[in-house]
Amino acid sequence: MFQKNAQILCVDDTRTVHEMLEKLLKELGFSNLHFASHADDAAEILNSNSEIELVICDINMPDKTGLDLLKGVRNHPNFATLPFIMLTMENDLKTVNKAIELGISGYLLKPVNRDALEKGMINAYKKREGR
Repeated sequence: MFQKNAQILCVDDTRTVHEMLEKLLKELGFSNLHFASHADDAAEILNSNSEIELVICDINMPDKTGLDLLKGVRNHPNFATLPFIMLTMENDLKTVNKAIELGISGYLLKPVNRDALEKGMINAYKKREGR
């Protein structure tokens, strides 16, 4: 599992999702949290902070989507293997399959609960470690 001091970037255009993720991640013992409302803001945070160890990102956002951010992350040499969990409100297999092709570490259906988030993070960590 990620160390409790891991820096985590949460990307969603909805304030309530930010609040939910902050609450759940703090319950899991994580406090180095960064938040972005748009893919461009998230890219800026990633480019200015190479210590980010996990991205949790909504698929559907205005302007650029989570898939757009994922493409940019996977094409950047510093972040090619960065664990990336997608959030979605619908079980849209076409979109999820596209995200899998682009290299997500996992995806979670919203609303996310603590157990699902923890399992998703454990799986993302194991995938990064090649287990």
